[in-house]
Amino acid sequence: MSLNNLGAMLSELGDRQGALVAARESAAMRRNLAEKHPEAFLPNLAVSLNNLGAMLAELGDREGALEAARESVEIRRKLAEEHPEAFLPDLAKSLNNLGAMLSELGDRQGALVAARESIEIRRKLVEEHPEAFLPDLAMSQLRLCFNEQVPTVYPRLRC
Repeated sequence: MSLNNLGAMLSELGDRQGALVAARESAAMRRNLAEKHPEAFLPNLAVSLNNLGAMLAELGDREGALEAARESVEIRRKLAEEHPEAFLPDLAKSLNNLGAMLSELGDRQGALVAARESIEIRRKLVEEHPEAFLPDLAMSQLRLCFNEQVPTVYPRLRC
C-alpha cells in the first residue's frame, strides 16, 4: 500500500514522473504476489492498475492507461462475480474510469457501455445503501451525460 500512497503523494506534489515510477513498481510487485496468491492479492493488483491507469492518463499515455484500466475491470469483474457484496463498488469505479479513458480516445460507444454498466451497478448499491453510494451514482450519471452529449439533444440542460 505504501508505494500506492507514495505515487498519490508525488502526483499531488506535481512529480508525475516519480508518481508513475511508484505506480509501476506497485503494480509489478502486486502482480507477482497475485500470481502466487490470487485470492489474497488480486484486489490489490486491481487497485494498483487503476492508479497506474490514472497516472498514465495524466502523462498523456492514453493507450497505456486504457490497457491498465481494462485489466483492472477484468480483475474486478471476476472478483465481483465471486463476492458481489465486497467487490461491486470497486467494479463500478473501474468501469467509470474505463469509460473516461475510452471517451478520451474517441471511443464514445465503448465509453457509453462502460458508463451504463457502472450506473446499473451503482443504482443497485444505492437501493441497499443510499447514503454510501448516492454520490458515486451521481458522478457516473454525470459522466454518462457528457458521453451522450445531452446538451445537443436538450440544449437547456446543462451537464
